Amino acid sequence: MNAATKNKTGVLPLTARKAVAPAVGVTRSVMLVTPALAAEWLKSNTRNRQIRHSVVAALAEIIRKGGWHTTHQGIAFGEDGALYDGQHRLHAIVEAGVAVSIEVTRGLPLSAVDAIDTGGSVRAARDVVAITDGVKLSYTQNATYSVVAFLMDASEIGTRRMTVDRLRAAIRDHGAAAEAVWGAGGVKFHTFRALPASVTGSLVVAWHSEPARVREFVKMLRTGENLGAFHPALMLRNYMIDRPSGAGCGMQNALMLRTFAAFDAFVRGDSLKVLKASEGARDKYVAAAKRDTAKAS
Repeated sequence: MNAATKNKTGVLPLTARKAVAPAVGVTRSVMLVTPALAAEWLKSNTRNRQIRHSVVAALAEIIRKGGWHTTHQGIAFGEDGALYDGQHRLHAIVEAGVAVSIEVTRGLPLSAVDAIDTGGSVRAARDVVAITDGVKLSYTQNATYSVVAFLMDASEIGTRRMTVDRLRAAIRDHGAAAEAVWGAGGVKFHTFRALPASVTGSLVVAWHSEPARVREFVKMLRTGENLGAFHPALMLRNYMIDRPSGAGCGMQNALMLRTFAAFDAFVRGDSLKVLKASEGARDKYVAAAKRDTAKAS
């Protein structure tokens, strides 16, 4: 939108909508919200939940990359002047340092707070790529791509939000490798419906440099056949069986690092008496995957 479409206050007209008339005293408009204006509005953020910094960081990244879209979801103020909804969006505008157009609602009654962000389901990146790209991922496939994205971003699981752009990039750059890993072996691991995402995601990354060895390793993990006492695949298999159930992000990261350690030992032909986490092995295969995807782009 250009300057001719805005009035002096920065308000943009809603010309394409015929909505049910809002409650008396409630107004809606689309505004260009600058970082300075967002910071000013956050001063009235007195009726809200605790801020989630990972959400702010993810939104700020979208804004900086030009991926922001104006939708019906925006900023909402109550009739008492307090900010009722949109604190994460406002913080993201401030963090990104970029102005965006956003719908602003004013004059909501206090009772409206009871219905904000309740009773519904958040649309995840997986949902968006299914709707817009026609790519339907199972929860296991989505989790694998999430691990790959974390690895390629040099971040730990749980430290960054999975955005649509990050998921699309993972599918684009690692889709063939992921399909190969999921299909390798042909026999599902008897203790799990499938190998954990921390394992498959790590091996998707390793596939870029050692595709044939990854295929062998996955088959060994899934069947456990003919493995010596200290074989790296058996050591990793036993670690997966013995690890605590319901493990959180810390245990997922630990499993990821041990997957790289076991696979690297397998490639070298080494036995392992103790399976230890290895950041060095992880960094080695991540670097190779980055080189491979850079050549393909």
